[in-house]
Amino acid sequence: MYLYKYFDHQWTDEYRRPFIVKVDGEIAGFALIMLDVPKELMKLSTSQKTNVISDFFIMRKYRRKGVGRHVAYSLFEMFTGTWEIRQTLANKSAYTFWK
Repeated sequence: MYLYKYFDHQWTDEYRRPFIVKVDGEIAGFALIMLDVPKELMKLSTSQKTNVISDFFIMRKYRRKGVGRHVAYSLFEMFTGTWEIRQTLANKSAYTFWK
């Protein structure tokens, strides 16, 4: 069980898209994204509209196998445009993921 303040909004807000990640039919994680967010609401992007990964999680047993990278790149191809991706300072593994 993963708590997320805006979980219910993933299915009601038009600009949000939830994705379940599966590997060989098993749930391996999820990605919650927002599309075409106006620049006034962005911290870094100066584009008129920016896509955002608001939450991204891959279960430990699927990490370091390219699953997360494949999912992220698939999302970037599916929804072209400017992306803003941030992570908390405490999430050290996220920093190495994006290198």
